[in-house]
Amino acid sequence: MSLAEPIGLTADVMAGVEHLLAWLCDKLAANHMGVRWLCFELHRVDKETVTIEIGLARAMREPKAMAALFRKQVDEVDSGFGIDALRIEAIVTEPLAPQQIGDMRITQADELSDLISRLGNRLGFEHVLCFLPVESQLPERTFRLVPPPIARQAPCPTGRARGVPC
Repeated sequence: MSLAEPIGLTADVMAGVEHLLAWLCDKLAANHMGVRWLCFELHRVDKETVTIEIGLARAMREPKAMAALFRKQVDEVDSGFGIDALRIEAIVTEPLAPQQIGDMRITQADELSDLISRLGNRLGFEHVLCFLPVESQLPERTFRLVPPPIARQAPCPTGRARGVPC
């Protein structure tokens, strides 16, 4: 999305994020897909590009929930002389069935996935571990710590490597 005039305020950038996410989620819904990894690029006036990436513990296409995950990183971006273009890309997608309109109940699994997404994006997914039960006669060995179930990642279009376990 090219902008008519450069922007620099967090509120303006977040409005752009929400607009792009709404457009992306409409396209995902039309194709019965959900996103697991997003890459958001801010192109500055001085030709520098700032990349922000978020991971999701479950496939989703809810623009408001995804926009909230971008807020902390957008606050930390140095806009320089201004940002003149925004770009969002769904790096990892997977099939997601259409949702029934009406009684929308959030399951415990969805709540746990949302918590893992928030923690992983704030702390780094390599610092978030889950307990996996295993059979053992010793109580202290009835579980093991494993990384959360997030999607494998495609190579970043900017060429940077991502260090997110799966």
